[in-house]
Amino acid sequence: AARLGQTDVPLLTPVLAAVAPARGGGRGGPENYTDIPPGPLRLRHLSEFFPHPDRIVALDMTARGLRDWLERAASLFVRLAPGQRDAPLIDPDVPAFTFDVVPGLAYEIDLSAPARFNACGGIANPGASRIGLLRSNGRVLMPEDRLVLVTSSHRAGGGGGFPVPRGAVLAEASGADLRDVMRAHLASAGHVAPRAGPGWSFRPLPGTTALFDSAASALAPDAAIEPLGPAAGGFHR
Repeated sequence: AARLGQTDVPLLTPVLAAVAPARGGGRGGPENYTDIPPGPLRLRHLSEFFPHPDRIVALDMTARGLRDWLERAASLFVRLAPGQRDAPLIDPDVPAFTFDVVPGLAYEIDLSAPARFNACGGIANPGASRIGLLRSNGRVLMPEDRLVLVTSSHRAGGGGGFPVPRGAVLAEASGADLRDVMRAHLASAGHVAPRAGPGWSFRPLPGTTALFDSAASALAPDAAIEPLGPAAGGFHR
């Protein structure tokens, strides 16, 4: 077993990380997005990822707990009826920075189901489930499988209304905040290339379309996303 803090965890326990967009439009306007141009990363770019002095925290939880975590994140989206056309996709009452994703973890979000959590993180529909099977390295995680979820001290302290299991904190970094850790990593690595891999997706809803607003600079060829032109407030639909 590997020892983290005062808790033993099995050596082969998956270690996953939950991350969210620090800047995601909304009331901050069309300029409130992380937009780093190709080329050298500057120190000022780190605040695009981590604007707050949060620290790294490791949580001991089960795959069932991780699904609850992702259910909270999926409350960002409005419920869609199959076959519905041009409905709003984003709930304006839910901040974009509550949309945690877990890179390397494959799962689907079913928008035909109601959100389990409300905008503040309270339980709205106890029996609701939007998150499908979780797959890590091609293996389906069973509900009682244990894992380590790496997140921020803000999340672990209840920020965003995420369901943190009691006694889940295994370890918390002291001193260095996330920007310090990332700066040290970039200085050591010298070059960082984004890695493609499994991720989340929407469960297909045939004949269904939804609308969302983003920055005009976000336009890029994508078979599933169709640009419709300018929207109110300087956004692009």
